[in-house]
This record gives sequence, C-alpha cells and structure tokens, in this order.
Amino acid sequence: MNHHRDRLVATICGLAVLAAGGLLTTGCASAQPSTTSATAETSTPSLTYAARGRHAVGYRVFTTTGAQQQPLTLRAWYPARRPDDKRPATITYTAPNKFDEQITPGKEITAVGGALANGRPERTVRPYPLVVFSHGYALSPIVYSTLVEHYASQGYIVLAPEHTDDRPHGPG
Repeated sequence: MNHHRDRLVATICGLAVLAAGGLLTTGCASAQPSTTSATAETSTPSLTYAARGRHAVGYRVFTTTGAQQQPLTLRAWYPARRPDDKRPATITYTAPNKFDEQITPGKEITAVGGALANGRPERTVRPYPLVVFSHGYALSPIVYSTLVEHYASQGYIVLAPEHTDDRPHGPG
C-alpha cells in the first residue's frame, strides 16, 4: 500500500512542477485587455522567462535507500560557484535505458547539458527554494536536463529521483 502512496505523491509533485512551468509561460502575456480588433496581428510575448539565470549550475548524483529498502538514485542540480577559468560548462549525462532495446537501442541513454559535475555549491545567507522533479514513465530526469538546469540557473535546487519502475501498474 505504501508503494502506491509513494507513486501518488511522486505524481502530484511532478504535476506541480509542470503546472509551475505553465505559469511561467502564461505569465508573459499582458494582463490588460486588448483594444485592437480580433483580426489584428498580436505581438509575440517576451521570452525573457527562458533566459538562463545568473547562477552557474552544479550537478551531483546521490544514492540512498528508498521506502522499500531498495537503492534510490537522486540527481541534484543547484546554483554553483563559477570556475576560475570561465569556460562554459559541458556535461554528458548518462542513465540506464528503461525502454525496450527495439525502441531505444543500448544499455544507457545520454543527454548533453551545461552543468558542472560535482560543482561547488554557491553559498548564500538565505536558503535556495527546492523543486522536486518527478520524470515521466520509463524516462530519466536527464531527459529534462535543459529544464532542470534552467531552474538551477535561476536560483533553485532541483532534486529528481531516478524512478526505476519501468512498467505501469494497474489500480489497487
């Protein structure tokens, strides 16, 4: 029964993250009513919400024990100190391939990002807000590396559990 509750909590957290992302995009439109006719061309909203933030991004992987005493991998993205050399950070993320080999060949999937592997956390007087990111069925948080790196660059800590469940469950 706890397994189903854990899955429900993870799903709700994932939906909250998606809803927050939707608020970012919808918040760009003007709140004032339009005075032009419906056939007039509308302007494109500003994409400043998509600009990378002022923080460098660090990335770490932790392994702990989950609720059923099974290993649980947590991936973390966080505001990090910029390295002295000022070169742009590049990283190739890897994760186990949870799909059938006919869908995605290979034992691992990869994604390329702009985080600093094991980067030194940026210190502040106030704590950073936390985002718990729950990826979709049979995927991995690394599939969303662009999004979670963006959150970290804006000053959020993102924790993403690597769900190992690779098959859907029926009710009950």
